[in-house]
Order: sequence, then C-alpha cells, then structure tokens
Amino acid sequence: MLETGEPIYSPVMQEPPLLTEDLIKETEEFVLRTGSVGAGCSQLLSDMQAFKVTSNMRCLLFVVKAFLAANPGCILEDFVRWHSPPDWMENDTSSDLENASDGGDVSTKGQLSSRMQKEGNLWRELWDTSKPVPAVRQAPLYDEELAVEGILDALEEISPPELFKQLFIAVLGTGLVIAEATLSTHSSLSSFYNECKNYIAVTCQGNIWAEKLDDICQVYETVETMLLNQDEELKITGQPEETTGTSDMKNRLKKLSLIFSGKNKSSSKGKKPPKAAASPADKLSSSVENEWTIL
Repeated sequence: MLETGEPIYSPVMQEPPLLTEDLIKETEEFVLRTGSVGAGCSQLLSDMQAFKVTSNMRCLLFVVKAFLAANPGCILEDFVRWHSPPDWMENDTSSDLENASDGGDVSTKGQLSSRMQKEGNLWRELWDTSKPVPAVRQAPLYDEELAVEGILDALEEISPPELFKQLFIAVLGTGLVIAEATLSTHSSLSSFYNECKNYIAVTCQGNIWAEKLDDICQVYETVETMLLNQDEELKITGQPEETTGTSDMKNRLKKLSLIFSGKNKSSSKGKKPPKAAASPADKLSSSVENEWTIL
C-alpha cells in the first residue's frame, strides 16, 4: 500500500449475481450518464462483466467494502491500482530518477487518471461513503424477488424485435449446447462444430445479427445436419482445407448443402406423387361432358 508499505490483499468477494440483458443495458447507460468513461473505460466495462454489477453499481460498492476490510489503512489509489490498473498513471522517467536520488521508492509513485480525479467521479464517491465490511457480513447481491419484478417490468416495455432477438439467441444457445454433447467429442466433427459455434456467437454479439439472419440459420442447420448425419459428414471434414476464415466456412456449408440436398433428391427419386382426388365440381363437369358426348 502506498501509505503504509504493506502488501495489498485481494479480498474474498460474493458470488456474482445473475445479469440479464435489461440489466446490462441499464448498466451501460448508467456508466455513460455518470461520466465514468475515459482511458480506463474498457477496463471498467470488463470489470462490469466480470463482477456482474447491477444498474446502480451496487456490486462495485460491495467490492470497495470488502477491499477496505481486507486492507486496513488503504487509500483510493491502492484500490484503483488493484481493481483498475489503466487508471493508475506511473510517473515519467525524469521524476522517477529524482525520487530515486532522494531515496524514495519509485515503484509506488504515480497518480490517478484524469477521469478518477474528476469531481463527482462515481468511484471516489463510493470510496468516501463506504465502510469496511467483509463479504460474509454483506447483504446478498442477488435479490430473487426484486429481480423478478425487474424482469416483468422489462417485458412490459420490450419491443417485439428485441423480444424476438432474445428468444432467438436463447433457442440457438440451447441447440448448440445439446449438439456440443455429441459433436465436441467427435474426432472429425469437433473442429467444424467449433467453427460454426464461434461464428454464431460472434455474429449474435453485434448489431448486424438481423442482416446475417440467413447465414446464422444456415450455420445452425449445418450443425443439425452434422448431428443427424455424422457418417455422411465425415467425407467433408476428413478432407484437409487449406483456406480458413469466412470464405472457407461458406464453401464448406455449400458442400454440405449439395451433398445432403442430393441425398434427399435421390431418396425421393422414383416416387410419384399421389394422384389428387377429384373434387365434386370436377366430377360434375366430367359427367356433363360425358352426357354431351353420348348425345
């Protein structure tokens, strides 16, 4: 620690709470609204995902309390150095040399980033108002009743396209989990299955998933085909491919489409469709024609 020279201990923290799509969106809007952006914004966003903070940064507050309990005598700078290293700026070389000549410890010299020094910064406010409380004595991070109420409120206001997106991604994820139990352990199919899974995961994370909906469905159908026709798939995956990337994925999907579409055509070859039964109107028309023919 900067003031006491004692080592910094990582505190024991609570298990992260469940984080739904609506809470993720609220958290991002909250961070932007409070001005917690800057050089360490990427680190903050990754921390938000790692600790699964709620919309009011309640999780970060509990982390601060646990850190205070584990490190008596610590200051905000110690917490920032441990929790968000990009927000700790080391002194330049010339200053370090001067401190070294004065007998100071240059390894602990530095300052907070500009966003941390800004007045009204959320982290500083949480630090100034927090008291040391270990995780075992903190209130639970996840309140089931409150979470259900928030989910119901979000469902009342959610738009049909957003609801479709969440349901669509949930169905995709469930299908991939079912397929992974078999395909991930298959010597010839595991590599191609991982390519399909990664393509769907990356595409669904961005805002272009709607534009790539046909491609996503084709990749998902390919996974189903691999799962139901593993023997036929071997003649594709068994062949070495020199190219990689999106073009390779499309080429292999085309091969799959041709093979299995051809198989379906061959299986249906020689079978004539059943003759449609004549309707009453056709029967009446036929009888009338026959009567006129007889006359």
